[in-house]
Amino acid sequence: AFLVNHAWAAVWLNGCWNLIDPTWASGFTLDSNRLFVKERNDWCFFTPPAQFIFNHFPKNAYWQLLPDTVAWDKFSRYPVFSIGAQELSITAFNPQTYHIKAKKGDTLSFSFNTQKQLSGILFQSKEAGVHLADRLCRDGNTYSYKYAVNTPGEYPLSITLFNLPTTTDVNETYQFKVSFVYALQVI
Repeated sequence: AFLVNHAWAAVWLNGCWNLIDPTWASGFTLDSNRLFVKERNDWCFFTPPAQFIFNHFPKNAYWQLLPDTVAWDKFSRYPVFSIGAQELSITAFNPQTYHIKAKKGDTLSFSFNTQKQLSGILFQSKEAGVHLADRLCRDGNTYSYKYAVNTPGEYPLSITLFNLPTTTDVNETYQFKVSFVYALQVI
């Protein structure tokens, strides 16, 4: 059975329904110490329904506000798709399933579509001791990377997408945002 674990709202404004998540807009909790960090995130107001559905599944499909609704079985297989990925305006991604089975030595293909400028990718898993940063390949609005699986076991794999500074100016900054989390099962 589907259980509600989070609430958000739909508001009628300017003649149409709009999705908002004031909870996620107010900040986030650090996993390491469960400390709440107050940080306003305007992305969570009037989020396009096609992006909102990646991490919000209403009990009533009408409130997806999509012409073609997403079924629970499809939604439940999505990787963990964070606000960071949404802020990068990711419109498509592969693989589209949370659980990935592979053999040691296999190569996994990851791809992400966005109009934002990206240059790098970071793979991390504390549990498996994985920490790999590299450059992304680009073809139009599609960024891709071939990842060689070298660590056996079952573990979460976090993928962070970013854009490196274009100058050596020490005042130019960029933020790392975990964009996706997959569960790898490597034999």
